[in-house]
Amino acid sequence: MEPIRYGIIGTGSTVGIARNHILGLNQCSDIKLSAIYDIDEKQALRTYKECGLTDTVICKSWEELLEHSDAIGICLPNSLHVEYAVRALQAGKHVLIEKPVSTNAESLGELLEEEKKHPGQVAMVCFNYREFPIYQQIKKMLDAGDMGQIYRFHLQLGGNRIANKQVGLEWRMDRRTSGAGAVSDFGCHLLDIIHYLLEPCCGPIIELKALLSTSIPERRDLADGSMRKVTNDDSGVFIGKMKNGAVFSCDTSRIGMWRHSIEIAGEGGMLYGNFDQDDVLWIWKKEKEGPYQTREQIPVSGLQGHAGILQNFADCVQGKAVNYRTVAYAGRVQAMIDSMERTGSWSWEDEK
Repeated sequence: MEPIRYGIIGTGSTVGIARNHILGLNQCSDIKLSAIYDIDEKQALRTYKECGLTDTVICKSWEELLEHSDAIGICLPNSLHVEYAVRALQAGKHVLIEKPVSTNAESLGELLEEEKKHPGQVAMVCFNYREFPIYQQIKKMLDAGDMGQIYRFHLQLGGNRIANKQVGLEWRMDRRTSGAGAVSDFGCHLLDIIHYLLEPCCGPIIELKALLSTSIPERRDLADGSMRKVTNDDSGVFIGKMKNGAVFSCDTSRIGMWRHSIEIAGEGGMLYGNFDQDDVLWIWKKEKEGPYQTREQIPVSGLQGHAGILQNFADCVQGKAVNYRTVAYAGRVQAMIDSMERTGSWSWEDEK
């Protein structure tokens, strides 16, 4: 079977998430990078050179990208995700949409309808942390019941780049193009991990409460140098409760987060994963009816970055796996974030 031809739209002028897709594709079988396209051809050429690409077409138009691709990776600002995902599906292509799926859940109507019209095409949202080795090991242990009843857990995820006040106002700092800020950019990943790892043993999330903050309220306009208002959050903290009674907290920030980590406590002890050490999972064992005992490390290994989700995407395209990261699922995650941003809370009753 010929490898799936994967085309990327949007190579980025700052973070450039497309590069993560390119690095991931280098670790995958059954799927290869065939073409890239950016409205700014200089940006596409820079990505081509810096990523050491040799047999990839730099396209001059969206239509040319479609000609060279079986599947499209959408690495555009959030406000453009729906438009180009719809256009890709209508052109007969599979799509992998960067998260968050859009600026808000209400904007997804056309894409949800288009997704239903093309059951033979994969429309997946890029919640890429599920395949990370630490999370894969945790899932095995939770699914096996090793931890017993879960009492509490904590997750955190963020970045540091735009703690620098000299970084200008980018699309991700404007809610018209981004939607919410850190609580969406990073929080959608955390909600996905909670769904993937913890809902099977704890039941669904029934309640969320959030506090958001914009610490750097103005940034320099990249076009004219004037100071403009930042219109979404730099940091967000939210707490929640699962159906089984387990409580949790999540930290997100784009202006200062030391590490990506997860901590889970239950009847059988505690699990701790620190992604500064992504090849190790800590376990502090406990008798279910007694005290904590030994603490040890378990080595873990596997695909990192975007490699895992890109391989799963390829497997779904080839009928070897089921797509669980659908647009409809991502829309439910986005609705939780929208409600937390709008009112500071979300509840199970809201969804019902």
